[in-house]
Amino acid sequence: MIPMLVLSVALSATLGAGAVRAEPAAAAPAEDSGPAPKPIVKDYCSSFVDLAAERRLTRLNEALKLTRDDVNARIEELKIQAAELKSLIDTRKAMQEKVGESLLKIYVQVEPEAAAQQLSKLEPNTAAEILVKMNPKRSGEILTLMDPKKAAALVALLTLQTSPEKVPKS
Repeated sequence: MIPMLVLSVALSATLGAGAVRAEPAAAAPAEDSGPAPKPIVKDYCSSFVDLAAERRLTRLNEALKLTRDDVNARIEELKIQAAELKSLIDTRKAMQEKVGESLLKIYVQVEPEAAAQQLSKLEPNTAAEILVKMNPKRSGEILTLMDPKKAAALVALLTLQTSPEKVPKS
């Protein structure tokens, strides 16, 4: 009987201890996942979030500065190219005026038949420029001696050159 008593005491002690242990074991995980560790984790992570955001902003600002510098350099290059192109255009216009004046002097001195023949072979815009600078009587004589289709095309160009508001509607 004593062994039975010992067994029942040992069994109840084991069951009682197991029940007591079961409660703290169940309570222990609740304490581990409790509010105490979360603020530490949040503080730790938030300190890195702020630092990461600051570094990201710094990188973006540096990239923006580089892009701005690149755009400004390209703008300066384009300004230089625009100035060069304007200079070339001005030089070309001056040369065209000289050539136009020289050609005008030549065509004024040439017989109307020869002038009509030569102007027919020129590029239409050039021929029209020469004719518009001539005395209207002289250019009329030349146009009457030209091929009618070529003369009509030149008259259309002359009309455009003398009055741009009368541009034909397509």
